Amino acid sequence: MNRRLPSLTRALIGRQLLILVAILLALGATQIAVLRHVLISNTVDSLRDELSVLRPVVHRSLNSADPAFRFSTLVPILFKHFHAPGVVVLLGSPGGFIIANSPHPGVPTTTPPLPPPGRYTIWSHHIVVGSQINDSHYGDLGTIWLLSSLAPTNTILWQDARLFGLLSAAVLLAAGLFGSLSLRRGLVPLAQVTETTEHIAAGDFGRQAVVGPAPAEIARLGDAVNRMSRAVEEALDAEHEAQAEVRRFVADASHELRTPLTALSGFLDLWASGSLDAAERKTSLEAMRRETARMTRLVQELLHLSQLDQKGPGAVRPAVHDLARIMADLEPTLRTLAGDRLSLTIRPATIWADRDRLSEVLLNLVDNASRHGRGTISLSAGPGPDGVRFVVEDEGPGLSPEAVRHLFERFYRGDPSRANRGGGAGLGLSIVESLVLAHEGRIAADNAPGGGARFTLDWPSSPPNSRPASPA
Repeated sequence: MNRRLPSLTRALIGRQLLILVAILLALGATQIAVLRHVLISNTVDSLRDELSVLRPVVHRSLNSADPAFRFSTLVPILFKHFHAPGVVVLLGSPGGFIIANSPHPGVPTTTPPLPPPGRYTIWSHHIVVGSQINDSHYGDLGTIWLLSSLAPTNTILWQDARLFGLLSAAVLLAAGLFGSLSLRRGLVPLAQVTETTEHIAAGDFGRQAVVGPAPAEIARLGDAVNRMSRAVEEALDAEHEAQAEVRRFVADASHELRTPLTALSGFLDLWASGSLDAAERKTSLEAMRRETARMTRLVQELLHLSQLDQKGPGAVRPAVHDLARIMADLEPTLRTLAGDRLSLTIRPATIWADRDRLSEVLLNLVDNASRHGRGTISLSAGPGPDGVRFVVEDEGPGLSPEAVRHLFERFYRGDPSRANRGGGAGLGLSIVESLVLAHEGRIAADNAPGGGARFTLDWPSSPPNSRPASPA
């Protein structure tokens, strides 16, 4: 079921704003805490200064021998010597009762706690500092407290918080607007990549995304989409080519099989009609034998190619052999195919090959040269750049550029009439290439400098695990 998905732009902006809100809250809380500490510290320092001035005066009054004088002078002292606005002075007796205070509204009726020396305390919405008044002769004379209301501090903190909140709201609004514009512009390359992928999904394979200047992540995404598009296009082209090759293969195989089967069917009909004399029966039997052999050879070649396709390197059992020994054993068979036209040049070397398959490759190439070439057929073998190199040349008309491109394709014949002359189905060179590749070798066809076709085979001389590593 389709559902409306959240916009990437909104999601990113929302997350950025949430992060910014968290940062602003942390900054605001830190600022308020620092400001509160500074304001309270300043107030405490001011109270301590006032206490240092007031304490000796109070001590002198309380230390009087006349109790009447002691108490009658406290209020004038508080009125005369203490004028700090918003600060309350309390004087407590040793028993814990308030015996005097400065004339301020809202004076507490109970004694506050006494902070430790050099410290302060918060009590009843007031900042409290205080000190005991002791005398060496009279002992404990009482306690003096100075209290400053927290209301001015709270007012300053509230105003600062309100101003910070307004500025934060403006910052969030600006961040949201400009961030949205910037992000939308930055995501334009992503929209281009999206458009390209939609075209690819619609069948426009090979289309490339041109993202222009873009962030590294989007540029990498665009490159990945472009590589994917090229890979899909190449894979589809390869698939179409493979399908066309399969269709050609089936058509060629059907054509090659239809010819001998048609001939056999015709001869059998003649035999069934009883209208052949003795000479015609002999001729027809020889023709049927030739067509049967031709069809058998074609089926065997097809089976051989199928095995090579399925097994690849597993279709051969290579081992290290002496090249001169293999060529000496193979020479009589080669001369049977080419006769006096064959010229052999063998140099000592070792070769890593399935002996029977190597013989099959060389026999195919010499047989192909003897049937389609002219003049001397040269076969040279010896050390090469990748192990062992074989070169088979003839003195015929050579190969056309079209033939060079398609020579190793199955059922390909540069001269369609040659099948009628030689009986080939166009599979011999395909088998040769498959056998060479199964040995991890290479084969190439071109024209010799003096004219004529030339086949060059580079064959390994040792197993893969004993070969030197290729230079990087």
